[in-house]
Amino acid sequence: MNENDKLNSSMIIEMDKTEEDDLLEKLNLEEHLEPKNLNKVIGVENDIFQVMPTGLKENSMGNISPFLIRNQTQILLDTLNKKQWDRRILIGSSGAGKSYILFHLAYYHYHLPDWIVLYIPNMATLYNNPNHSVAQQIMNRMYLLYKTQLFEKYKFKFDEEFWRNPNPSEKEKKSMISQCLNLFSALTNGVFLNHKIFIALDQWNILFRDEKMNQDNHILNFFREFGEIPNGVFVTAVSSSFEPIDRLHDADYVTLIFRVSVYDKAELSAMIKYNIKRKNLPEKVNIEHIQHLTGNVPRILFFLCQAFKNPKRSQNWEKDAHQATMKYYRDRIFHILSKSQSQQKLKNSQIQHDSLQFAMLLYLNKDLPTLPNQWEMLGIFTEIDDKRCTFICDWAKEAFYQTINDNIYDYLEVLSMDSQTKARAFELFVSSSFIKSIQGITLKTTNLRGEKTDPSELEIEVNKFVTQEKNKPLQIIDPGTFIICYEGHPVVDFVAFSLKKQLFYIQASVSPYQEHPKKMPDLWESLFESTQQSIYEYYSQLTGLSNKKISKTKLPQNQFYLYITSNPHFMIFKSKYSGHQVHLVNRDELSSLNLTSWSKIKKYFSKSN
Repeated sequence: MNENDKLNSSMIIEMDKTEEDDLLEKLNLEEHLEPKNLNKVIGVENDIFQVMPTGLKENSMGNISPFLIRNQTQILLDTLNKKQWDRRILIGSSGAGKSYILFHLAYYHYHLPDWIVLYIPNMATLYNNPNHSVAQQIMNRMYLLYKTQLFEKYKFKFDEEFWRNPNPSEKEKKSMISQCLNLFSALTNGVFLNHKIFIALDQWNILFRDEKMNQDNHILNFFREFGEIPNGVFVTAVSSSFEPIDRLHDADYVTLIFRVSVYDKAELSAMIKYNIKRKNLPEKVNIEHIQHLTGNVPRILFFLCQAFKNPKRSQNWEKDAHQATMKYYRDRIFHILSKSQSQQKLKNSQIQHDSLQFAMLLYLNKDLPTLPNQWEMLGIFTEIDDKRCTFICDWAKEAFYQTINDNIYDYLEVLSMDSQTKARAFELFVSSSFIKSIQGITLKTTNLRGEKTDPSELEIEVNKFVTQEKNKPLQIIDPGTFIICYEGHPVVDFVAFSLKKQLFYIQASVSPYQEHPKKMPDLWESLFESTQQSIYEYYSQLTGLSNKKISKTKLPQNQFYLYITSNPHFMIFKSKYSGHQVHLVNRDELSSLNLTSWSKIKKYFSKSN
């Protein structure tokens, strides 16, 4: 095969969207996807093959999951009879609806005459379960659904006692696997010429996990190796953590890629109205409020409907949905960060290292590089705009910061090991210490020469944090606010306005104060771009504190310039900086920020910076 035959961008079909009026005409789940019919699709009655895509089962809702049949499903149906492609692969970010489109396709083909459907909603079950157990599940379901079409008409043998044996011998296990593979071969090789075959596999990327280590997983390997289906169609979806175009080493001209677009506002509005009609949401629910909560992510709408329909729900059903959403996003964020952390420790994956650096820069509100594929496919961001990422909804943002905060020690250790990211690791240590603090932080400070300051201890108590945007000036700063300043902010990295209404200008650096390009007097000299006020005037005004300038080296009694550094040295001799009213926290006092975290990474800052 030459390079021109390989997968290229011209073979990726971008799905169109539609208007809300069109969507409202497609509120047909109630009529066409009755719950009583769902058990006709392979897999509803057992643990391995779920009828719903993974994580979208009915659970306590008691009725169909709240997703509409999208026009993108129809676009796919229009291509299925075109035989120039043997495979159709659905890609797209998390929450784009790949799994549910695949489910609708399988359900649609099941009800067509002369079609046989093999639908596996989660290929990971083939990876995680014994081969013979998977074979038993598949064969029993196929016999139940297609006893006449396959086993009787084509005289395909099926011994019920054999296939339902809970404790087969080793010989019987091998026979089960062999017979299941024979059925697969018959389905894909055109043996059943009077029937068409529809194979739908979700989470297909599991096929590429540890390929060399899983050569004995014969059922999984079958789906890795089989090719054209003479009398059928093969459609699959890949999960959001996978890079399909980079990894599909066998993708060629017979593979057609469909990029499933995320849901837009019109689609979600139609789905909300549909679920109000179905009583999955309160009759008088505010549609705009629900759209804001979900960020147009249908999976979050599912969590909201599930929480409202749960007979054991708490009085605040939105809070229940919030907890489910947080768990969903945190599990996926943790997976990316953990993989990145372990790979970096092994020093064998720059891609994974970039992924961890991206998370660190995002946490610190810095300018971002190109969005790594792992994060893009996660589906928690809108597009990058001018090196900025906007979270798709407040709950996704909360999940991101909580996940990093809960595991910050491990990420700090990894980042501190690398000289290129050590400075950022220190900033991350400082900011996370404030964000994680619930009861407040008490810092022992000195002046630049190591002498006691007045006061000698600073108590800083905050209860919320804000990531500042460069072109959107803040209107007011409430007591208890910790601000992560935008990339390039003059003079300081962070600003804290404590619950005691004390204002702190905070600079974090691995360099000593005298070597830093910005100093405390720059609070008056540097201007905040959007208002043309000095930094001192800008924050004094927003907090309602006095902005009277005492001098270029002193602040009012309730304001402090705090310099936090991993450098251990004080100024030995008097210099032009000696009179600056700086409250210094150097390396020897950093344990007051976070003893556990600092003790783990301190060794990486042991040399003079």
